[in-house]
Amino acid sequence: MAIEGRTGDLAAELNAGASADTVDRRQSSLLMHASAHGNLSTVELLLQHGASVHYVDPQRGRTALGAALYRGQATIVERLLRAGADPQAGQPSARDLAVQWKKADLLP
Repeated sequence: MAIEGRTGDLAAELNAGASADTVDRRQSSLLMHASAHGNLSTVELLLQHGASVHYVDPQRGRTALGAALYRGQATIVERLLRAGADPQAGQPSARDLAVQWKKADLLP
């Protein structure tokens, strides 16, 4: 749902008690998926329901901010930063990845 931007379906699940911090079998969070795919309304919904911008995928060290940077999702990057995402989080950090991917201009 987060990948496809099916915000209505996701809202129903969250309102029924599903966790906004659900992860898939690869340890990617819903917020990571929505961020990577540029689904701003889904990102907003997840943040409203308490999704953590601080979650770091334990297998690959990725964050939602890193996922948004990878895909060049400038609006999502800005929103995650406003929500408190740390560019230094992750291993390697989102900032280091942005430099590597030539997208450092998306960060302050």
